[in-house]
Amino acid sequence: MGDQTRVLIVDDNENNRYTLKRRLKRLQFPNVTEAEHGQEALDILEASPHDIILLDVMMPVMDGFAVLENVKNNPKLANIPVIMISALDDLDNVVKAIELGADDYLPKPFNPVLLEARMKAAVRKKRLINIETSYYRDFDKYTDLAKLELFSGNLDSEMNRALDTSYTVINVRFAHFQFITQTLGPAQANEYIKQQVTRLKRIFSDENTVFGRLAEDVVAVFNAAKNISVLADQASMYQQVYLPLKESISIDEENFEGNLSIGINTGKARERKPQTLLANAAFAAQTALDNDLGLAFYDPERHRENIEKFHLEPKLREALKNRELILYYQPIVNTQSGDIESFEALLRWPQSDGSMIPPFKFITLAEETGLIYDIDSFVLDETCRQISLWREKYGPGKKFTIGANISAKHWVNPALVEEVKDIIHKYNIPFDYLKLEMTESAMVDNAEAVQTNVHKLKDMGVKIALDDFGTGYSSLGYLIDFPVDILKVDKIFVDDMHTDDKKKQLVTHILNIAQSLNMTTIVEGVELGEQHEALKALNCHQIQGYYFYKPLPVNEIEQSFG
Repeated sequence: MGDQTRVLIVDDNENNRYTLKRRLKRLQFPNVTEAEHGQEALDILEASPHDIILLDVMMPVMDGFAVLENVKNNPKLANIPVIMISALDDLDNVVKAIELGADDYLPKPFNPVLLEARMKAAVRKKRLINIETSYYRDFDKYTDLAKLELFSGNLDSEMNRALDTSYTVINVRFAHFQFITQTLGPAQANEYIKQQVTRLKRIFSDENTVFGRLAEDVVAVFNAAKNISVLADQASMYQQVYLPLKESISIDEENFEGNLSIGINTGKARERKPQTLLANAAFAAQTALDNDLGLAFYDPERHRENIEKFHLEPKLREALKNRELILYYQPIVNTQSGDIESFEALLRWPQSDGSMIPPFKFITLAEETGLIYDIDSFVLDETCRQISLWREKYGPGKKFTIGANISAKHWVNPALVEEVKDIIHKYNIPFDYLKLEMTESAMVDNAEAVQTNVHKLKDMGVKIALDDFGTGYSSLGYLIDFPVDILKVDKIFVDDMHTDDKKKQLVTHILNIAQSLNMTTIVEGVELGEQHEALKALNCHQIQGYYFYKPLPVNEIEQSFG
């Protein structure tokens, strides 16, 4: 009955231990350990947990109550059945022990029939505990769905049986889970998931569908692709899966509309491992957060780009640390004379083979990882350093400005003004040689904070330019609320303006508005002589574009600027 059951007898009376051990052996419980006091028992249990504990109440060093509390408060030991040993006339202590978590009691003197009954009950309870523990190791106790390891194993078994079959994993992430947990509590959040699982089982009713709860807020659906009719197209998924799950759920008289994202990945068993299907579906669910539909099919190209970013991030950190990034400068010329009056500093990341990593690759990465602040600081420092070098080289009579692009995130940072002031003092240059450029998105993120920074910087003498005007929100109200010095008109208005009267009229209106607000105008992306002539006729102040200069390193700039 109990050959493999490990029993620990804890009793300071050697005769009691001997009697119990002998009788347990007759009952087929030969695997017995003895402890003569409570502390010894705890040391034994810490080294090797047992299946049943026979625990005397009254002992020196540490009594049975203290041992019992230690056992029940230890997650590793709490599920071990404890049978208290007590005299027949000591029922008060038995009651106290039961209240502390003891499972049963055994009266002295020991009755063999009663001992056998108590041991059988303890073995049965231990088996039930083991079954329950094993079950909840593999299954979620709230939804009865398989957890990640078992779910993945089921996928593996199924896919190995039909290598040429296409299978689909649908990853559903319920973003409301954390919100409900914080608002009402974990029990209510799990009730929310439970109700959503009921919905999913109605939607995916094919008997071969496998469901799993892969994380607190993630439920997955798996089946052969041919058995999931809603996979026909994105519209079907949206109508038949997303919208039903998005309908509100009532919990404790509170209504919660489904806040979710759905990712779908399909692949042949021969070509994809279960882990790959699962990972790709999870990636698709993540990309769905940026999708108006709230769902997305796996995009391998986007995933590849994401992996590239993952590998690029540590390299970018290292490049910033070692100052491997450099600045090129694109001259900005006077429209009438063609003389260089200003520059825009443009970031470049040279590689050992002479190639350059395009800015759009690492600037986006920097914004996502927070490295954009370090990049902005580097650009500011390098720009001011270059201003200092050119002032020293050409003398204070050579007037120019250099524009440094500052990210939208940095424009709302209260520390920006002091950072600019410190760098300008570091290189001992006049404030009005520096021009800071912002895009329209910076104004929208936190208008009040940006306005405060703009006013403070202008009061110091720093020039402020609004870059890429016309590509974003293009609200004329911004031109009044944000008193910038320079308006940079985007290239999209310049393309074909010499042949398209509507574009020419639009550029004319933009230039007139800027001039009426006493703003200097710079038109970007000028590549043709006809465009230059048209802008010259419209009295545009300055021009930036390949027609005159492309972005150049310092040594090439100096050949024209000097």
